[in-house]
Amino acid sequence: MNSTPEERLSAAGEKRRDAMLGELVQVVDRTHRNRQTRRALVAAASGVALIGIAVNLIPVPPGDAGTSDRMVLTMPSPSPDLPPTVTPPAATTPACITQRVQTDPAILDRYRAAPLRLIKRIDDRTLLETLASINRPAGIIRYGDRVALTHPVDDESLGLSQ
Repeated sequence: MNSTPEERLSAAGEKRRDAMLGELVQVVDRTHRNRQTRRALVAAASGVALIGIAVNLIPVPPGDAGTSDRMVLTMPSPSPDLPPTVTPPAATTPACITQRVQTDPAILDRYRAAPLRLIKRIDDRTLLETLASINRPAGIIRYGDRVALTHPVDDESLGLSQ
């Protein structure tokens, strides 16, 4: 291996090296078999999945889903002297009905959501008076073009929302 010709292993070292080689060969063989098995399983699973996809994607032509276009021979009476008669299959309803719908130009106007008029502009004094009347007093702080209240006043911040 890496030993130079001048260096020799002891008898125990050579024995251990040979044992290690045997163990290594076993591990390499086992790994090779596991990889082959895994590749075969992946190939088989891919084949089964491909067949399943193909079966589900191939469309069934109309009329082949259990209906028959052949004539049926029946005996109208139990009398053996009468010849058999031919009767056509029963009429079936179509599997699919196509209906054309015209576009209604006024549909958007009829179903448009009405704008909510919930926002009312009030001045600072009215805001503070209203908050005080519902037992949520607060002050107003202005900094730059921003405005803030000194205390939280909404239900969610106060833990009152459900």
